[in-house]
Amino acid sequence: MKKKHVFLLAISLLAAFMLCSCGTKQEPDMLGYTPDSLLGNWEEKFAGRGHITISKNAEGEYEIQVNWSSSASETSVWTMTAQPAASNMLRYEDCRHTILTLSEDGQESEELQYENGTGTFTLLSTNELQWQDETGHAADDALFISVD
Repeated sequence: MKKKHVFLLAISLLAAFMLCSCGTKQEPDMLGYTPDSLLGNWEEKFAGRGHITISKNAEGEYEIQVNWSSSASETSVWTMTAQPAASNMLRYEDCRHTILTLSEDGQESEELQYENGTGTFTLLSTNELQWQDETGHAADDALFISVD
């Protein structure tokens, strides 16, 4: 009988520990994230129309390009250079947003929407990224999954 009580107590303590730790938010750096964890290719999670490429240049800056197709002939393009803002976040202040349009005769035109846009890219988990576009609000809270 005593062994049964000890066993039940151990199970109860384990369950209580699991319930308490599940609600605890761990800091990104405690999870081993670094700004380089954001490198790679990402695709918008729900519709799959948005694509992000994050690379690092020779100077150690993060170069980012976002392409978001609205139709077969029109694509929005955002290009920016970002700096680490946290172990799981990149911040940019130089975004250039253009719309590329392909005409029926194959001619491409580019229309500038804005320059010097600001925002962040935040790694939420090893395969989930969130984009906050503070200037154009194109994809506020949009989630992207790693496709690498």
